[in-house]
Amino acid sequence: MSLFSQSGPRALAPQQLADLVTGIPGATTALQVSPDGLVLAHWPERPADVIDGLAAAVTGLVSCARGCAPGLAPTAPPALDHNVSVYKDGSLLLLMVAGDSSLLALAGTGEAPLGVMEEKLGHLADSMTPVSAGAA
Repeated sequence: MSLFSQSGPRALAPQQLADLVTGIPGATTALQVSPDGLVLAHWPERPADVIDGLAAAVTGLVSCARGCAPGLAPTAPPALDHNVSVYKDGSLLLLMVAGDSSLLALAGTGEAPLGVMEEKLGHLADSMTPVSAGAA
């Protein structure tokens, strides 16, 4: 077995993110970030400083949510499908932990339907569960 066969999350194809964004009214940007904050994929093309800043925010918000969760629901079992939503100044940001442990972000205007965003992003996150994890 190769040393590199157990690599981290694989980057999504840009078309997968494009389909996500264009399939939701009001959605503007999709991003995939590694657990340690590296940008794996994004759509549409944006300046690097904007994408890097969003990746840092995504990583920080997910970390903050993980830190708060035990205090908010101390008797709940640890969740595998973390999600965070932020609404600020007419913008909406939805974050999820994908099945391969990468972080997914979907941004949109305030008119973007949160329920639809959550459903579509959840399907994508679930589809990213490694085959070996399902067989275990």
